[in-house]
Amino acid sequence: MSWDEKGETPAFVNNRGKFRLEVPTGIVAAASSISEASISRGDMTALLFGSLKTGKGNFTLGVAEFANAGCTSKVEFKPVS
Repeated sequence: MSWDEKGETPAFVNNRGKFRLEVPTGIVAAASSISEASISRGDMTALLFGSLKTGKGNFTLGVAEFANAGCTSKVEFKPVS
């Protein structure tokens, strides 16, 4: 997986098909103008994790200040023929 087409980020897949891929995006999150909080470590990371065996996983855009927690969406993996 490559976020900015500068290179690929490898991920280890265990013998049960589970993996976790973390890719820095180069994007920095900022608090909204109406928020009372501020974000001092806004570096965002794209995380793709799940199981190739079950074909299910999640995609998250995480923020460093929140231990890479962020907006998450479910994904399905299907073999390419």
